[in-house]
Amino acid sequence: MKNILIILFLFASFLSYSQQQLQYYEGSFDQALLAAKNQNKDIFFITRSKSCPTFDVFNEEMNTHNETIAFLNNQFIVFEFDMDKASESEIKSLKKYYNSWKGYPQLYFMDADENLISDINYSLNYSQQQQLEVWKNYEQIEENWKLIKKNKRTNLTLENVNQFIFYRQIIYSPYDLMQIQNVIEKYFKSIDEENYSEPENWKLINDHIKYFTNPELFDFVARNKVAFQKKNDSKKVSGYLVENYYNLYTFKSLEKRKQLEQEYPFNTIEEAKGAIELYNRVKPDTTIVNFNN
Repeated sequence: MKNILIILFLFASFLSYSQQQLQYYEGSFDQALLAAKNQNKDIFFITRSKSCPTFDVFNEEMNTHNETIAFLNNQFIVFEFDMDKASESEIKSLKKYYNSWKGYPQLYFMDADENLISDINYSLNYSQQQQLEVWKNYEQIEENWKLIKKNKRTNLTLENVNQFIFYRQIIYSPYDLMQIQNVIEKYFKSIDEENYSEPENWKLINDHIKYFTNPELFDFVARNKVAFQKKNDSKKVSGYLVENYYNLYTFKSLEKRKQLEQEYPFNTIEEAKGAIELYNRVKPDTTIVNFNN
């Protein structure tokens, strides 16, 4: 009997935990501020719009991640500003909390006196767990970002590069892609070329370097393919090259493609030749290609 009761208790606890729901504040923003004061909480302010596909992913990830739900419910008054349903007066009064060019969601941490603590975006390139670790330190985001930018200038380790890339994607800048590429290029220039193919550096290349963003570094991978394949998944290395060559070839006119076929790399590199063969086999506008097969 005792064992049965223990099992039932554990099952009930698990069921309760698994069925947690994020508690959105249903009143006005002014009421949310008052609730935050009464409950001694800060506010987690979300701007949303169904017109932005990123928001759908964010909404699903956040509302199904139990650790996120528990953290937000315990720490914050969660207020969602629905841009699709907001009145003109609401949009005018809360205009400082959204910028349409950033897309949605935009996330704001503020105190009960409406003092902004930090504001960030949501990146599809990182898991909800990874982003939650940043949220947990919401009071330090701005200070952490200052330190990360300093390390970028004075201590450009791989760890600091990856941290910069992460924060640069969640802290909005219209120049984020350019800044990320500049940091990556600076990092690779600071290490020996023989280390480019190390797994952690290959991951950085595979995740962020394309032919169009850094043709010199991409070509280094192509010319040293064997070294990269010895230390990493050989199919993924080849697939990476084919995908980039395929995109380069696809975006050219028929006349330019014929010219490219006679030039490096398409007349030399195996994967570049394979990209042409692949292009001729499929319909680029309708076919999804798996480049790792």
